[in-house]
Amino acid sequence: MAQPETAHRLFWKAKGTISEHIKHIFEDGELEADSVFGNSEQLPQTARDYDMDHYNLDMVLALGFRVRSQVGVRFRQWATTNSRNSLSRGSSWTTNA
Repeated sequence: MAQPETAHRLFWKAKGTISEHIKHIFEDGELEADSVFGNSEQLPQTARDYDMDHYNLDMVLALGFRVRSQVGVRFRQWATTNSRNSLSRGSSWTTNA
């Protein structure tokens, strides 16, 4: 996911709101800043490099559980259902913590 603008489109929240959530996710220690896995992007139409942070799936999930919107609610329902289904089929989750 590139920058808060993409999350803005994904969760239908203002870019400033998404940026604030990202800041708190790092401040709370929910994710480490190394969740950023890249910070540049080249747009083909300009052939220029732009400084854009790219976040991994962990950040998308963390944002999905913080955002208060109908899209956020549907995301949490989807994530909960899929987690429950995976666990009931005998899948297990392990952590490195």
